[in-house]
Amino acid sequence: MKFSIENINLQKSKAENTNEGRMSPENIEENIERFCHEVLIQEQEIGEGNFAWVYNDIHDNGLCYKKFKPGAENRMNISAYSEMKFLESVHGLDSEVKTPYPIGLAEVVINNQEKNKKRLIKVIAMEYFENSTKLEDVINPRTPDLQKLFPESFDTDSFFEKLSTFIDKLHTERGIYHRDLFSRNILIDNETGNPIVIDFGDASYNSTNETHDAYGRPLYGNENKNDLDLERVSTMKDDVESYIDKLNKK
Repeated sequence: MKFSIENINLQKSKAENTNEGRMSPENIEENIERFCHEVLIQEQEIGEGNFAWVYNDIHDNGLCYKKFKPGAENRMNISAYSEMKFLESVHGLDSEVKTPYPIGLAEVVINNQEKNKKRLIKVIAMEYFENSTKLEDVINPRTPDLQKLFPESFDTDSFFEKLSTFIDKLHTERGIYHRDLFSRNILIDNETGNPIVIDFGDASYNSTNETHDAYGRPLYGNENKNDLDLERVSTMKDDVESYIDKLNKK
């Protein structure tokens, strides 16, 4: 075999899972080790972002893994550790808007036996919302085969009122700005019709004194009256209403 897993260092989440899932930091070691051997080596990703790949656990539909691209932390001023902390901080913030439960962060040393080189891969194991619909796949799918319909439970006004309330709590109670609130990072819970907010990889804390956080990312100041997070929520609502109007005219 060309590649092998030499070492796995797992940091378990300290957050309590409020999403009524069966996962907990106590039972994740086996899943992480299996994922590293079965998936990391085979590179079977199900999605890709700017600085990470996302994999579904082929044995457990309630799990997924975010693997950070080598060097992305240095090139793009992001950190697997900071995203893990953001996920821990925001989980359970609002009873009607879910965020992924972060189970643990694994540092995996992969050995390239042919080239005799090692590299460090960082992976966040987190909750995967199987019974959900990505908003992007409804109003603006990247390819025709990804096109989805709104679940019957979806109501535009209720959905965006709850999302706006969550973002306000995120800012006022946690001092966190998401900074990447686009339809690709908003899911619809198919059962309840409520929002699910994912991907805190570009999040940042609010600050009036510092201009950048520990990872070199710009911080929002209290003097910033034009809140991009809420502006983007408003834009998404306009896009949804426009899409629905077009459907009704057909």
